[in-house]
Amino acid sequence: MLEFEERHAKYDAALEVLCSLPRHPAAASLEELARDFGYDDPQAITKLIMVLIRRGYLIDRFSKDDEPYASVRPIGWRHAARDSERYWLSVYRSQKDGTTG
Repeated sequence: MLEFEERHAKYDAALEVLCSLPRHPAAASLEELARDFGYDDPQAITKLIMVLIRRGYLIDRFSKDDEPYASVRPIGWRHAARDSERYWLSVYRSQKDGTTG
């Protein structure tokens, strides 16, 4: 897994989260995402998801066994997947050879 780095000129924490969200009915644990992103509290991921929702992404948040989860709604998947890919390529495309997008 490539590690996100805030030094990238085009880094966007909310889009980093979008890249990690699956299409419903699959779901990502917000607690696991928080750990992956180096946050102590899943509330940080919730705030970034709210940024994505304000930007127009169709994301559902829900609980399973009292643990918070999120996923991209099927109707919004194509848009989210396209933007995730564009973002990922712009930031990480050349990371293997030591450069960024």
